[in-house]
Amino acid sequence: MRWFLASLGLGIVYLGIAAAGPATVGLWQDDSVYLATARSLAEGTGYRHLEIPGEPLQTKYPILFPALLAIGFLFRPDYPDNLTLLLAPGALMAAGFVVLSGLYLDRVLGERRPWVILAAALAAFSPEIVSLVRFAMSDLPYACISMAALLCLDLGDGGSARGGRDRLRLAGAGLLISAAVLTRSIGLTLALAAPLTLLLRRRFAAAALVFGVAVLMVLPWWLWQSGAAAANGVMQTSPIEGYDLNYGLWLPSDLAQLWRVVHQNFFRAIFGLTYFQFAAPGEWAMEAIGTPSWRTVVFHGVCYTAAALVVAGFLSSARRRLQTVHLYAVLYCGAMLSWPFEPYRFLVAWTPFLIYFALAGLRSTGQWFMSPRRPTRPSLPSWLAEAPAGVLCALLFVWFIREDTRILASDVNRTYILRDYHDRSDHAELGEWLRAHTRDGDVLASNDTSDLFLAVGRQTRDTTPGVDPFSWFGGADRKWREFYSRGAPSELRALVDGAVPHLAGLFRRGDIAYYVQHGEGGTATPMERFIREKRTWFQPIFVTAHRAYRVFRVTVPTH
Repeated sequence: MRWFLASLGLGIVYLGIAAAGPATVGLWQDDSVYLATARSLAEGTGYRHLEIPGEPLQTKYPILFPALLAIGFLFRPDYPDNLTLLLAPGALMAAGFVVLSGLYLDRVLGERRPWVILAAALAAFSPEIVSLVRFAMSDLPYACISMAALLCLDLGDGGSARGGRDRLRLAGAGLLISAAVLTRSIGLTLALAAPLTLLLRRRFAAAALVFGVAVLMVLPWWLWQSGAAAANGVMQTSPIEGYDLNYGLWLPSDLAQLWRVVHQNFFRAIFGLTYFQFAAPGEWAMEAIGTPSWRTVVFHGVCYTAAALVVAGFLSSARRRLQTVHLYAVLYCGAMLSWPFEPYRFLVAWTPFLIYFALAGLRSTGQWFMSPRRPTRPSLPSWLAEAPAGVLCALLFVWFIREDTRILASDVNRTYILRDYHDRSDHAELGEWLRAHTRDGDVLASNDTSDLFLAVGRQTRDTTPGVDPFSWFGGADRKWREFYSRGAPSELRALVDGAVPHLAGLFRRGDIAYYVQHGEGGTATPMERFIREKRTWFQPIFVTAHRAYRVFRVTVPTH
């Protein structure tokens, strides 16, 4: 009952945060895709990209989270009036994630109650979680479902339990694992970790039951996904729509490409752990990696120390008894490092455990130093060995509250997300202008397709063709001292050179009436170069007050 009340109370707090914040849909882009496809489900048109001309079936993101959001559209279809309702699942499941993580630390890993409370409280204040409850993103629902699956697998499973109750628990774990896979594709790592852990415990029938239930529940989605991909036809693999429809572009073509991603993501993850998860002072950290100085050395030391503590705490926990969470962590980490994308978002689903492992690593290190290694040396008090972990707790609370204050103080003019401020005031002005000056059948072009569709109801073609994300993301000229976290000139050249050749065909066949440009122009994106090359095709007709958006009327010659 105490755990339930804690989850309910935290859920109410997160709901309040989600409702009170400024509308931020579209800053992640994935969130607006989830909402657009959820609206399609609610309207009975199937699991489709309503925002893309041709309305292809959505074959990239699993269906469970959009299906959950569709319930919000059924209750209240008018967007954005229903935004608070759409954010409710993420807020409530974020609370469940934090509380279930604490329960796992307590009941499965056997951690002492004060450290469980400290780790859970820090997770509840985590800026990564507090920030994400304001977005319709799948990360927190996935984290909650996967944590429920881990509890179902490991709670009370000493390897000797048998009978109907045990089979029911294992079948429930299989159902939750399938729900995790149907929420985020990386849930496949959990689907592998669960039976492998049971096999290591020589519970062969249990492993078959868990894996069989999970596959049986996910199989209909995979079969539908295959048929839907065929139904999409050429759109499924085109340079324009294909980016939103499949993960094919994100798969490495050779081992050299894979190694470059793994190598760079290793350092990005170390940076993301300290900068995003542990919320180290942002201005100081950016100065440290941007301008070589003594701060650079100190910041690198802090980052690698934090990562070492997490690893030490993880190993200390695994040595006591290997649980599903440990094998799951290894497989999840391997997938995260292999994917050509910034790892910080993948770390969100591990927030409570990253905090706990850092504290446990510092405690185990302190106990090693304090323990007598010679018979004549007396043993020091246990509290002295744990004092550094208490200091780390206090430091993290200070850093977290500092970030949370900025998040909660956000308004439409200064929206704080991803440790930076964004001006969203022009977004409403753009929407009003487009609704007033475009017609229902007009097709727009932009790099924010689903966001514009939700805001003004106009279908939109993407102007960033998917050609080679590996070249855009893992340029060899990135700098290791910056943790490979900043872009490089070669990546920009690859993006522009790869996309521009496809843009003429897009505008010739796309029946595009208007192009919406983000920013003031220049030379930094494929569209900005394309506009210079095809100047007569684009007539500027509107710019928002703070110049965040410009609108061009598009007229493509017929010859």
